[in-house]
Amino acid sequence: MSDETNTSDGLIARDRPFPWRCPRCRKESVWRVRIPYQCRRQHRGESLNVEIPALAVPQCAACSELVFDYVAESQINDAF
Repeated sequence: MSDETNTSDGLIARDRPFPWRCPRCRKESVWRVRIPYQCRRQHRGESLNVEIPALAVPQCAACSELVFDYVAESQINDAF
């Protein structure tokens, strides 16, 4: 797998090479994947649901832990 990923705005993110060590299970099995994702965000006192059909986020292949990075956070903020 590559350490370059197209973000939602078409830019390529260069970060440290995969695989990463998982903060939960400590295995070196974190790779960037695309998954459907939804979360809640607060905006002016109101709770809003944010849905992203294909979030590019690092995820542990061993325990499924999501490891949010700046690329994933940027996608969430753009969707928000």
